[in-house]
Amino acid sequence: MRTIYLDVLFLNNMLVDYLLLLTTARFCGEICARMRMVCGALIGGAGAVFFFFEPFPLWAGIPLKIGFCFLICAVVFGLHPHGGLCRLALLFFLVTLCFAGVVFACGWFCSG
Repeated sequence: MRTIYLDVLFLNNMLVDYLLLLTTARFCGEICARMRMVCGALIGGAGAVFFFFEPFPLWAGIPLKIGFCFLICAVVFGLHPHGGLCRLALLFFLVTLCFAGVVFACGWFCSG
């Protein structure tokens, strides 16, 4: 049985969320205050701990995670008119998927 420490789970997710938000902001050309990105990363770290302790069924987990994605983007980038928040949330999601793919590939090629 593995031991998972809450502080490590929280801090790792917070750091990764900060880097993902920074990458998303650079891709979009958005200028964001560092404190807003730190607040978004704090929400992301808290969300990781929340989802770790509350395993949701698929029908409930996906909308909650999408809601967290929109909440993080709204805190960091603000509310944009004309679907700008949807565009930023989608890009944040795509950057997250790309980063996860790179981490998976590195783990797969380097294991053994």
